[in-house]
Amino acid sequence: AAISYWEGFSQLYLLEPENAFVMQWLEKSLNLVYLPDDDSVFTWLFNATQEYFLKNKNYQVLSIFYERMSRIEPKEAKWFARYATAEYMQGERADAIAAIKKAMSLDESYREEGGAFIRLIEADK
Repeated sequence: AAISYWEGFSQLYLLEPENAFVMQWLEKSLNLVYLPDDDSVFTWLFNATQEYFLKNKNYQVLSIFYERMSRIEPKEAKWFARYATAEYMQGERADAIAAIKKAMSLDESYREEGGAFIRLIEADK
């Protein structure tokens, strides 16, 4: 079923990229744990739909997206930082802390804000 939703999404998106119904097909595919194996196809998907899921505050989908992007570009701290935020918004504090620590280890510029984010998470328990 997940592949069917993916195929439906990918065909309909070409015709009506702004249609919320089309995005629901993508969401169903992701909820059924289907993502395209090809990194270039996934990157296209990510670039084409990230703003929609940000606008709709769908942190579950964003978490899936950022986790995959962190595997595609493992030296990019921003994917770990964004994954940390998405996980935190879903109440996954331990995963959020681990991800922000990874971002901080990859890029020194995340150290100050990352430390503040960890303190916020720990205070929110």
